[in-house]
Amino acid sequence: MNEQVFWVKYQTNQPVKIRTHQFSIATGLWVQTLFNVADVIGAFFSGVSPAELGQYTLHAVVDGPALKVNLLLSDLTAGRTAKTALIIKSKSDIDMPPFDPAKYKLEFPFFESAVAEAHVSLLGRDQVIKQMNDAISGRGDWQKYTPFIITGMGKTFFLKCVGSQRLKPDLQCPQLVEAAAHGRVLSFDFARNPMQFKEAKKADAFLLQLMVFFLCRMFDGCEVDGIRFQSLPFLRIEEHEAGQLKFKQWRRSCWRRSVQQMIDEYVRLTNLAFGVTSGAPLVFLFDEVQRLCAPTEVRSNQRQDKDTELSLLLTRLACQQRPICLCAGSSDGNILNIAADSTFVPKILSLTALSGE
Repeated sequence: MNEQVFWVKYQTNQPVKIRTHQFSIATGLWVQTLFNVADVIGAFFSGVSPAELGQYTLHAVVDGPALKVNLLLSDLTAGRTAKTALIIKSKSDIDMPPFDPAKYKLEFPFFESAVAEAHVSLLGRDQVIKQMNDAISGRGDWQKYTPFIITGMGKTFFLKCVGSQRLKPDLQCPQLVEAAAHGRVLSFDFARNPMQFKEAKKADAFLLQLMVFFLCRMFDGCEVDGIRFQSLPFLRIEEHEAGQLKFKQWRRSCWRRSVQQMIDEYVRLTNLAFGVTSGAPLVFLFDEVQRLCAPTEVRSNQRQDKDTELSLLLTRLACQQRPICLCAGSSDGNILNIAADSTFVPKILSLTALSGE
């Protein structure tokens, strides 16, 4: 068989040129390496295990039947140009609808009650909320990253009300309202889901994992940017291998990103999904942060102080995009001393005293 060239494409990707022969340096001759349809699929997905290759089929046209895997390439006339490229499909690919923003509902999957209740009143908290809103409105002028540390009774309820912005209109914060409307509020409870961050890369891995989890949960069963999303268990996200190839490739690429790059990716995908060009920040709601008071081996500032797990986590969020971070706990973990001379300056909000407003 003389050398043949086939063009093959997968989903909306650009067609790829595949040759049936390779040049052998040892003999100085062209040697045939691809003989049938199965070989073409294997060449297209170089490095993919044989078990995974079994889920893919090759088609002469988009809606045509699958070509038999043992069909000889010498009998195949289709796919000779980029415009008539052969089509690879995955057996796991099913038609998925695009994401519908009208069906989106903000949830708090790690909190005791996952639903964002329609509460509109936080008794005695008006002044605390106004202090927080004033600080957030000046976010662009922060000299240092400013996370919020919230202590006192009703902290979880406070987080949910503020995160969902189900508040009286005069207490709503425009940046938080926009973030909640476009799927950019993420939450986590460190009491129900213990985590440890003894080094920076562990804190980074947690933040990447959390962002991937919320994107997968939000877009579950929908297609965004050609990626067919499915909800995954939080603790198994990195090891999960099922699903569409592009979904798996996207997920793997996330682990190679920095926190800053992953925040950009989160904003990009939510803008596409919601059909907006919003600059609203990501909002992280962390509950029970008193569980993160253990010291690490990471130096926090010029005075040789060591970061706690909480201060290390906040340091990793102190990136260019300046996401909003609200941390609630029964104590602040002496965060003010730890943060001295560091990359962030926390704002402490106390919920202990009700003002009777």
